[in-house]
Amino acid sequence: MIASDFANFTHRHVGFNQNDFVASADKITAAATVINDQMDYLKGIQLGYDEQIAYAAAAHRLLYEDMDNAPISPEQLLTQRRFADGSDSLWTTFNKVQENIIKGGVKGKIHGENGPRKVTTRAVKALDRNIKLNQALWVLTEKMAELKSMSIAA
Repeated sequence: MIASDFANFTHRHVGFNQNDFVASADKITAAATVINDQMDYLKGIQLGYDEQIAYAAAAHRLLYEDMDNAPISPEQLLTQRRFADGSDSLWTTFNKVQENIIKGGVKGKIHGENGPRKVTTRAVKALDRNIKLNQALWVLTEKMAELKSMSIAA
């Protein structure tokens, strides 16, 4: 699925029209099939540790412009929250990074005028920021898949 089309569904709630509703449901079903196929494809792409770090570092730059003063490291975005996230697939890497960015809760440290202070990253609550971050992560995931497929073909 092209990242610009990701989660791009609208449906009017005023003036119910059964045909419009059915058409919207068909679009969502078709998109779900494409997403499921893409998920299976990404599960088949294995990333080495250095590739996971590179992915996390790129995602980290989406959050923090000043890398030196970021409260967490890129490696922390790879923190596994559940046993099922133990795979090295691109899909699992995407999920771990996405969850750590969107849900927050990652422990870190900032260095202020009064010395270091422990912090915990916050969840992304603003819908527009959530969508933009998810779209950017999806583009990053597509690019990593493209790079991996080129390296396999070479």
